Amino acid sequence: MVNLDADRHMRHRLTIRRHFNRSYHTTAIAKLKWFISSISHLYNAARQVGGLDLAWPDLEFIIEMAGTQRIFRGDRPTDPDDFINRYNLAGGISSRSMASDHRPTTRYAQRASVKTTYEVGRTLQPIYSGGSLALSEDGRLLAASLGEDVLLTDLSTGKELGRIEGDGEAITALTCTWFPSVHVDTTNSAK
Repeated sequence: MVNLDADRHMRHRLTIRRHFNRSYHTTAIAKLKWFISSISHLYNAARQVGGLDLAWPDLEFIIEMAGTQRIFRGDRPTDPDDFINRYNLAGGISSRSMASDHRPTTRYAQRASVKTTYEVGRTLQPIYSGGSLALSEDGRLLAASLGEDVLLTDLSTGKELGRIEGDGEAITALTCTWFPSVHVDTTNSAK
């Protein structure tokens, strides 16, 4: 006499186990998609060309669960010329680059003609600023806050014109109004 409860219980356990395996393998594929895809393509290529006679049941199960369309971007490739193209497609490489009439875009060729070195015309000393900067209306003078001091630089020559000492407090904001009637002597440094 067959115990129906035991039989139902066994089928229930198998259903739970199948569901667990499916969930586990789907999660594993999501986390290791690049690896699963790579090893699946390598396995398929070896099986197709006769370099591997043994089946790998666990990997076959994962390929079946994920679907050949998803892993191989179509049916399993059987032609050795298709192995690398399908692998590249699965890896996200454009199919355009695999076309027989594909030519690299001229955008890359133009990069070689771009000038990458220049002769030094003039240099500025490094201008360190811990905060605000102000530029004169004519773009010639730069005032940069540096801690509690203000550093004045002539940008046309790159020379430091002077330093305005602060009152012991760090400068948090700097605003300068450049008056045309005020003449800044660029021949002597301010003291």
